[in-house]
Amino acid sequence: MVKIFSDGACLGNPGPGSYGTLIQLESGEELTLSGFSQQTTNNKMEMMGVIAGLSHFKTPITCSVTTDSQYVSKGMTEWLPKWVQNNWRSKVSRAPIKNKELWEQIHELLQFHQIHVYWTRGHVGHPENERCHELAQEVLQKRNLI
Repeated sequence: MVKIFSDGACLGNPGPGSYGTLIQLESGEELTLSGFSQQTTNNKMEMMGVIAGLSHFKTPITCSVTTDSQYVSKGMTEWLPKWVQNNWRSKVSRAPIKNKELWEQIHELLQFHQIHVYWTRGHVGHPENERCHELAQEVLQKRNLI
């Protein structure tokens, strides 16, 4: 099984942001992905890390996705089916959900791949999560200096 780990970072919220994604293939090979946005939110960067990892694969895979974002993990496992059923609106307020365009991408990826989602507490020494955090911070520092 492919393992995908991701983390997002943001200087200010909103502000400049980045993500770091680590992909561990069944062969033992590791790939890293990262990205930057000049004006974003932390939640968007957390989502973009997952989207980048899953979008890397052009044929369906079975994988695990590990994130330290409860917004992303609960969104993928609990909230997304309800949002789709409610036409991308909150059940309580009936307001459009935030980050709809990114949730739509994640929804498509969930239909394409077989995905097991895991949440880990951030910044407690989880090796892959710490590596993703470092990747995101490196990109954020480099891009923010330009």
